[in-house]
Amino acid sequence: MADSTVKPDDTNDLVLSNNDGSSKLELNEDQTVKVTTGSDAGEDFTVNTTQLVVEGDTGNVGIGTATPAFDLDVSGNSRTTRLQVNSTNTTYQVEFYADNSVLKSSVLNSAGRTHFVFNNGANVGSISTSGSATAYNTSSDYRIKENVTPLTGALDRLNLLKPSRFNFILNPEINLDGFLAHEVSDHVPEAVFGEKDAVDEGGEIVPQGIDQSKLVPLLVASVQELSVKVTALENA
Repeated sequence: MADSTVKPDDTNDLVLSNNDGSSKLELNEDQTVKVTTGSDAGEDFTVNTTQLVVEGDTGNVGIGTATPAFDLDVSGNSRTTRLQVNSTNTTYQVEFYADNSVLKSSVLNSAGRTHFVFNNGANVGSISTSGSATAYNTSSDYRIKENVTPLTGALDRLNLLKPSRFNFILNPEINLDGFLAHEVSDHVPEAVFGEKDAVDEGGEIVPQGIDQSKLVPLLVASVQELSVKVTALENA
């Protein structure tokens, strides 16, 4: 084992190094810790403990960046996985920026598995997979509902909707079928999120959103009402 020295110097509060300077630990005045291993090996920092704590309101941790802007800032220019979280046997895995996707959740079998759970005090939804299928689930258990009544007048409400053909300004070459959110909000308000013409403090648009799956009950009830009308005509 090479001899080592401990000394203060002009730029660092404390330096622990071997005699040739190839490996050293620096405790710096700017409250950073720098570990250098080998003359060409670059910098490496390993914490072999059960807990790493960064204290203070501005205590940011950076990986791939020397100037972290967030509590945990994982940055890089290459299109590779920037952050990976997995179980011990990698059966379950979450990756940030993987395979040209911003977020990738993986399981290593085709059995039914829940990838994400949404909770606002109770579980209210999830995203799950089974085989090659993906399901987007919202809470629908009868035990958490009340005042359940049949949906009536669906066909009249359906006829008030205004399906349209349009493109988004950012993608003028792509034409889509859909709705204008504020036009739907008068008839199926649960399908629309946000307020019409809302802007932020800087005057930028805060766009309304629509969950078109919320229109399915209205469509089903409308078809049922039409079925009754057709059956009545056939029996007339």
